Amino acid sequence: MACGAARRRTRDFPRGERRQQGGGVSACLCPVRGGAVMSENLPDPEIIERLEAGLERMPKLRREIFLAIRLDGLSYAEIAERTGLSVEHVERHFAESMSALCDAIDGRNSAPRWKRILRRVVERWRR
Repeated sequence: MACGAARRRTRDFPRGERRQQGGGVSACLCPVRGGAVMSENLPDPEIIERLEAGLERMPKLRREIFLAIRLDGLSYAEIAERTGLSVEHVERHFAESMSALCDAIDGRNSAPRWKRILRRVVERWRR
């Protein structure tokens, strides 16, 4: 729940304001998780290294969507038109890329969404 709020806050929070607050590299991507500032003790070079590793682990389409939004400044609709996906699918890919990069900054390898859901179902079933 908190990560979703962080993703929405990151998407809606203008980049210039994040930079004015001195948040560094990670604040531009995922400023808050669970109420605490992420990676507050990591130097920027280590954060960049973790981000690069997280980007390399992403599927190609998801990585391209993330980079198109963050670096090229394209809208969801523009990306949807270029890729042939719906706007909702572009939003989903972007949200999942943000979650994966938040996990990469935190030093966690995130399991695919279907595995996390399956684990929850199995845990409930075993109770």
